[in-house]
Amino acid sequence: MTRTLGFRLIDQERIYIEHFSKTDQKSWLFCDYAESEQEITPSPEPKTISLSSVKLEISLADIYNKVNFEELAD
Repeated sequence: MTRTLGFRLIDQERIYIEHFSKTDQKSWLFCDYAESEQEITPSPEPKTISLSSVKLEISLADIYNKVNFEELAD
């Protein structure tokens, strides 16, 4: 069984997630996910992140649900 090693960094001040995963060649693959505050509202095809180790797919809108960035700026 192949196991993928990786981690995600979720920004708390803006809609931005960094995903790092280790490849079979012992190097790291980087992918980032970002949306503006205006685009975070649910759309027909929202941006999603897959967590294969726990068989979960979650949208950025769900991750940042109920986060008020204006309050964080104060």
